[in-house]
Amino acid sequence: ISLHTIPGSMATFRRILANFPYGSSVYHQSGTNSSRKNIILDLVFSVDDPVTWHSKNLQKNRNHYSCLRLFGPNVIAKVQNNFGAGIYYNAMIKCDGKLIKFVSFSKNNLLQAALDRNLKSAVTAAFLMLPESCSEEDLFVQIAELSYSCDFQMLMGEEKKKVVNIVKPNIPHFRELYCSILCKDPQVVYKGIQGRLEIDKSPEGQFT
Repeated sequence: ISLHTIPGSMATFRRILANFPYGSSVYHQSGTNSSRKNIILDLVFSVDDPVTWHSKNLQKNRNHYSCLRLFGPNVIAKVQNNFGAGIYYNAMIKCDGKLIKFVSFSKNNLLQAALDRNLKSAVTAAFLMLPESCSEEDLFVQIAELSYSCDFQMLMGEEKKKVVNIVKPNIPHFRELYCSILCKDPQVVYKGIQGRLEIDKSPEGQFT
């Protein structure tokens, strides 16, 4: 489980996650608005057995579900696995005094090869939008911005520094994801120790 959220009491986050079946890992988001009471916490659950997970969650949190709850965990799991992007998504849930939104998906749908291709594609797209010389933080922020570029909440005025606030405290996690790609990519000279990149911005490089 990955929780991208604001800094604060870990006890609070543990209490929220205790409402769900299974444990968690937590990733922080920095920023000046950490005291906002109406901020929404994002939870992502990768589960081995969707039927079992939804069965347990239905027992603890029937309010997490729409009318689908009337059909039971098997139908919910089928909807999750067989429609759309293979996820079950719900937002605007009150949990332990805070608003949350969560996504659950089956680990069987999480293909490593597809993930690897997606990471490489994100780097390539970010290269097109960055200057010839930049920091690895600039790269990670640009990659993260790709995820939020069409986010309706961002367009409607959600904190503009949201992406930077997510990236800054999680540089080691981004580095772990992208370091091997940057080291192998012929389009960039990656100076890991200095945290700097030199990108090939020639016409040939841009075309590639």
